[in-house]
Amino acid sequence: MAIGKNIVSIMIIFAVGFIINSCTKTAAPAPDPIPVPIPVPYALSYGDSILYLKNQATDYIVLPKIASPGTYTGFPEGIDLDNVTGAINISKSETGLRYRIVHISPAGDSSIAIVVLSGINFTDHFFHLSSG
Repeated sequence: MAIGKNIVSIMIIFAVGFIINSCTKTAAPAPDPIPVPIPVPYALSYGDSILYLKNQATDYIVLPKIASPGTYTGFPEGIDLDNVTGAINISKSETGLRYRIVHISPAGDSSIAIVVLSGINFTDHFFHLSSG
């Protein structure tokens, strides 16, 4: 009978060990690292590539869609452009031309927008100059 008690004692020890071992928690997996956003380069935009002259009492000024520090330049001459804010005063600019606006950031990066200032309308038919 002593052998039977030893076997029972050994079985109880194994059972208790198995229960204790199965109750231990495994470490939770490490959370995924928070993604770091990749900086998107600044893209100069006025919302549309054609800006139409509006007949209004005050000057018609169009600002860039996203304000960015730096300097703004326009080519060719004839566009009234604020070199600090990039605002275009369409009322004081020559219409009917395509302009290249360049933004240079303080870091030296550049972005270009091409805009057409519209304000010249042509009648939709042929003109026969010889017939008066």
